[in-house]
Amino acid sequence: MVERASGRPLAEYIERNVLESAGMNHTFLPRGTEFPAPHAHGCTDRTASGRTEEATDWNPSWAWAAGGSATSTTCVSGPACSSPALW
Repeated sequence: MVERASGRPLAEYIERNVLESAGMNHTFLPRGTEFPAPHAHGCTDRTASGRTEEATDWNPSWAWAAGGSATSTTCVSGPACSSPALW
């Protein structure tokens, strides 16, 4: 709906109208496999086998608009990311 109403791709709309407006310059919606270094390592048990596996290098774009944004520790610890409106 956002793309139809705005005439822009969702990632571009979110970056310009939400993230930049909030001063979240180190946060983005991945469009592919990019993931800036350094980054935290993680594991998940949400796998086909149900076993816990390393998930650090999974393609972050699979979650995309459903919560797949990526950010840096600079943003997470800054005032823009502590806004209740963003949580």
